[in-house]
Amino acid sequence: MTKFVSLALAALIASAAAAQAASTTFFGEDVNNSESTPIAATPNADAAEADFLSFLTGTSTEDFESISSGTGTPLNLSFVGSAGALSATLSGGGGSISSVTPGTTNGVGRYATSGSNFFEVAAGGANNFTAAFGTAIAAFGFNGIDIGDFGGQLSLELTFDDATTDTVEVPTTEGSGGSTGGSVFYFGYIVGNGDPLISSVAFKTTTGAGDFFAFDDFTIGDREQVTTPAIPVPAALPLLATGLSAFGLLRRRRAAA
Repeated sequence: MTKFVSLALAALIASAAAAQAASTTFFGEDVNNSESTPIAATPNADAAEADFLSFLTGTSTEDFESISSGTGTPLNLSFVGSAGALSATLSGGGGSISSVTPGTTNGVGRYATSGSNFFEVAAGGANNFTAAFGTAIAAFGFNGIDIGDFGGQLSLELTFDDATTDTVEVPTTEGSGGSTGGSVFYFGYIVGNGDPLISSVAFKTTTGAGDFFAFDDFTIGDREQVTTPAIPVPAALPLLATGLSAFGLLRRRRAAA
């Protein structure tokens, strides 16, 4: 009995460890189709954010609520790290802090996913939006609102602290003529164990002119803040343990007889 249950638990633990051994992405999207009305609920984006955050401990999230509307780039942000503050500088893309009343948009599909403030910026185009980190990081995640509604796919160019780069596609639904206006997604990324850390992230799209969107609820973390989530024991395992225990006891009694 113990052997069977231990093997099952080991498989679960190994699965979680494997997820951390390689770089991991998190994504959830809730599609809207309105430039004037925010989506009522974002269960998919919320689930992706919760999953991402379950791999982190002691991090902080920037929701832009304490930054005055109209503040432009470069925007210097501070986050909690494992051994002091982490920093990120948002630049390019013509970005600035915008504010709308919760339950409304700015008229063209953009709004905050928490509070009223968000960072409005363009991905792609001649002047890419970039997040650069003062100390290379191991994890980042954010909400994106109203991107790709007129076509184009968002991608992130990651530059690592060993000077290598990688491009990661964010698999949002590609709209046409505003058909996915006001949609919300959450994207998170965690580097694998032993992999180089992230020095900067450039936001690009396949739309040549770029695409303005709302950027909100930005979280970053260092290597020491990345953890393995607690592994829930499936309900079947205690039942399996009880059944196997009873079976073993029955066999021993028969053998004694």
